[in-house]
Amino acid sequence: MKAWLFNNNEGFSFVVFAETRNEARLYILGQDYADGYEYIEIQVRRWKEADKFWNGKDWEMDWDNPEHRRFLCEHGWTCSEDYETNDCETCTGREFCYRWEEDVKNETYRC
Repeated sequence: MKAWLFNNNEGFSFVVFAETRNEARLYILGQDYADGYEYIEIQVRRWKEADKFWNGKDWEMDWDNPEHRRFLCEHGWTCSEDYETNDCETCTGREFCYRWEEDVKNETYRC
């Protein structure tokens, strides 16, 4: 299974697993984060480094999975300000997160 990266118009990114680009686009088309998109508007890119996270059952990388979060943070991802569990002290990706660095300086410790 191959990993595919999708960026929506609201500035959020998602990694889905599918054998082909078209399968990834079809999967994304059925998700809430692609509301308002037409099939032809969904653009995905291969992300070979994320292939190793396919576990045989989950069709997307999961931000709440500590291994996934660390990998995503290593590649520049960060939690959004409205994310419900922004706990930088226990985040597996905090050492790579620019928000955590800023929060340590400001002593807020929150992503």
